[in-house]
Amino acid sequence: MSSLDFEVEKAAFRNYYNDNAQRLEQAKMAFLTLLSSLLAHGDHVVAATGRIKDREESIKKFTRKYQEALEKSRTPYC
Repeated sequence: MSSLDFEVEKAAFRNYYNDNAQRLEQAKMAFLTLLSSLLAHGDHVVAATGRIKDREESIKKFTRKYQEALEKSRTPYC
């Protein structure tokens, strides 16, 4: 349930991230495997890499890019 309380939403995001970190990593690896397979037939791309953004860095980026506008418009975090 989304709310207007950023601290509540940060805690919920941290819990979600902790509970799903392994799945996120598995999804990244599956995507890179598929991408590498598709690129194997070309001559221009040598390698593909990926990462899962750190939990706290994700929160910092959200704060920087979206928090002010959402709070100003009183839009629930979702």
